[in-house]
Amino acid sequence: RGSSTQQASMPAPDLNALESVPVKRTIALVNNFIINTSRFINNFSDLCEDKLSDCSRNIQRLEIVMSILEAKLNSIPELANMPAQAPAQAQAQAQVAAAPPPPEVPVPPPPPSIQIQAPSSSSLPPPPPPPPVPVDM
Repeated sequence: RGSSTQQASMPAPDLNALESVPVKRTIALVNNFIINTSRFINNFSDLCEDKLSDCSRNIQRLEIVMSILEAKLNSIPELANMPAQAPAQAQAQAQVAAAPPPPEVPVPPPPPSIQIQAPSSSSLPPPPPPPPVPVDM
């Protein structure tokens, strides 16, 4: 609050007494702003164009792979004899396939069984105990 009372008590500066900014400096600042903004926009458009080109290449690659896959599927005689499904049937099957499965009820683990095994030469010794945890003092 002390700073607001100090600002209120200070008189407003007389702007007519201040010197104006030189025209050459104003022009230089405006030109600098225009140059920097133009560079930014050009770099941004180059980046967007590169990303769009990458997307286009990926789409073309996917279309080629899809064509190859369709050709391979069409070469299977058993699939050629199958009738085409109606769009409604295909859509219904897609909806059923996309539906989340019903929640599974967890199956309890079986009770532990006690098995007594005779010692054999092929059995491995038990693992060593874990190292002790250091205590910070």
